[in-house]
Amino acid sequence: MTQNTLETQNKRLDAPPDNPSEVAPNELGRQAERLLREEPPTAKKNGEQSLGPNATLECTNCSPESIGAQRVLPTESSAENPAVKSAKGDKGIAARFQLGVQLGADSISKENPLPAGGTVRPSDRLQTGDRKAVGDALKDGSDRPKELTKAGVIADYSSTLRQAGMSEAEATRISENTYKRLSKEASENHLKGSPEQQMQRANDAYKEVLKGVDGKLEDGQIDHLTKGDRRNLVKDAASRLENPDKFVNQGAHMTCALESLKKQHLEAGDPALVAERLASVVNKGYATIKEDGPNGKERKVHVRSDSFMPDAESKQEFNAAYHGDAGKRGMAGHVWDALSGQTAADLKAEREGKPTSKNGIDKAEYFYMAAHASDVGGRSSQTSTGEGLFRNGPNGQKSLIADNPNVGLWDVAHLNKAMGGKDGAVFASSTLLSNGDKAPSGYPSDLKITAFTGTADLHKKLTQFQERTGQSGQIGVNAPFLPGGGENGHGMHAMNIRANKDGTFKLDNNWGSKQDLSSVGADAVDKATNADRWSSGGRGVPNDGTIFGPGSGRNPNETEADFSKRKDEESKRKDERKVKEEEEKEKEKEREKENRRKQEELKAKAERDLAEAKRLEKEIADLRKTEKETAQRISEMVTKRKDARQAEQLAMGLGHTSKWNHNS
Repeated sequence: MTQNTLETQNKRLDAPPDNPSEVAPNELGRQAERLLREEPPTAKKNGEQSLGPNATLECTNCSPESIGAQRVLPTESSAENPAVKSAKGDKGIAARFQLGVQLGADSISKENPLPAGGTVRPSDRLQTGDRKAVGDALKDGSDRPKELTKAGVIADYSSTLRQAGMSEAEATRISENTYKRLSKEASENHLKGSPEQQMQRANDAYKEVLKGVDGKLEDGQIDHLTKGDRRNLVKDAASRLENPDKFVNQGAHMTCALESLKKQHLEAGDPALVAERLASVVNKGYATIKEDGPNGKERKVHVRSDSFMPDAESKQEFNAAYHGDAGKRGMAGHVWDALSGQTAADLKAEREGKPTSKNGIDKAEYFYMAAHASDVGGRSSQTSTGEGLFRNGPNGQKSLIADNPNVGLWDVAHLNKAMGGKDGAVFASSTLLSNGDKAPSGYPSDLKITAFTGTADLHKKLTQFQERTGQSGQIGVNAPFLPGGGENGHGMHAMNIRANKDGTFKLDNNWGSKQDLSSVGADAVDKATNADRWSSGGRGVPNDGTIFGPGSGRNPNETEADFSKRKDEESKRKDERKVKEEEEKEKEKEREKENRRKQEELKAKAERDLAEAKRLEKEIADLRKTEKETAQRISEMVTKRKDARQAEQLAMGLGHTSKWNHNS
């Protein structure tokens, strides 16, 4: 088919023919009659349009592929429309054409009749280069964009989850629950796109994860994940999208700031983006993150692929009780922590004016390991959870900086902003902030934390944030002063918080559903957030620069026995560190002793060399003196000999003169 023919065909699909007599009444009559037997659409939903007189296109959730290709024609112009004239009796006047399924009859000519039993959609445009005739394209449907329907996306989503190892019943339940939850967010205008679009994007990402790569990631790193790891990642990710409250957990890791941020992203906004980032980083070795808004800054973040290798929690076959109720971290949480932890490391480097991972993880000043820190030099006495922030040193040297992501309150706010968090997503009591809501030097000037002066102020601002975004707030608390904590010592913790309509708060701890509290009074929240109410125990009160992680107090997720065990383990690690430090001191002493010995040897050698140099210098001076004296003697001898010769010549001259005088 030539380009001119294609352009003519497309023009015909977009506009009625100039000559109505070219219309094929029989074909159009059968088409209109078939339409009359169908119930006309009556509701506007997900981009569908109820068509009446003078219908126009109104499409709020159309896919990008269909925009510009759809056209709705008036349906009651029976006097001019041959298709309506040919329908049964007066029913032709009531013929309606369904948006995205039928095309107005006055756009079909004899030159392009409908195939038997076929229909033409407005999106059935032929592009230059298509080899199929119109009839062929319509028969096999290959040129038609896939229409997203509730039933279709649930079926596709469920099929992928079954490929990941879920039972049919479990896959169907999770798919239906996910659609229901996303539909609620969409109805409240808290979702980007439609529920169908969100589920399709997440599903496409899951398929990419399951497909995997051939041994190496796109950036050249080794792929350490097995097929089983990838199936666990998909099951964990889908469960988190279905129920963020239950499945977004940090487990036995110091990643509260990373997981509470993920929960916000999954609750509302663009949850499918989480799945897309996970798929990108495990297949490519990097993901592109972007701040919220059309002008948000974009960053490319590479992650060490050995950081994805499962640990004691994520290697377990995904289980709703273990990774949900018990609060353990699954594979999707593990990979998210690796990505967001590296993002935090890059932001630290960025603030310091040092290289980030954008050109490769080996180029970054800092790198984060979500697990297996011991494989890159972090000893067990340095990291109890297998995670750690490292510095890339010269000649391949790596040094452990912290056994956690090493983020304080403003670091959390910067990370939230960088990964697309909503404006004002991080909350903190004004008693915790050193300089109000102004960011410290080195942070973006527009970086803000939502400061509150008390729980009434918190409830008001949190309610406004929820109504605007559909998300919970991310808040900094002193964990031992949460309900159920020991109210002793300190330990900064990031968690999710919602304002209930009755004035109470919902606290989501990311430590498992048993630690989540659905209705917490104002006083209990004030105690956990108000620094003026924290007893220091002589250890100092946390502030906005304190690193998030367990401290000297007992947390709500710890029994007295657990707390004692943790303190004993910390004491053992402290003793181990002390032993290591003593060993290092002894080694340092030995090194110093050896250095002193070598220095003394070098000094003695230098002294010997100096003495030898002086001897040689004296010898050279003596030789020069001897040479000078010899030269002087030779000179004197030459002078004497010269004088003698001259005397002899003079004597000879005198003798001749005397003889001449005698003869005369």
